[in-house]
Amino acid sequence: MATLLLRIRFLLWLLRSALVPLAVFLILLFVALTVALSFFLLLLFKTIGSIPDNPYLYVPLLILELALALLLLYGGVVYTNRIRKRILRNWR
Repeated sequence: MATLLLRIRFLLWLLRSALVPLAVFLILLFVALTVALSFFLLLLFKTIGSIPDNPYLYVPLLILELALALLLLYGGVVYTNRIRKRILRNWR
């Protein structure tokens, strides 16, 4: 009976400390990738449609997309590092 309670406590701890933050991160990742994809498609279609006029008109969108991708990558690394540290700290 005691081992069952320990297993339940461990699963609840794992849910609270790792799975919930990971789920939040995955939802934010999905939203950010959707925004980045929409910016990229807008840039692609507008650039193809306006090649004779001014193809550099939508370069700020490309810069914004790259900045969003770098911010997402940095945030993902920092966030997963925090989750890993929390798990290792509570595991000991």
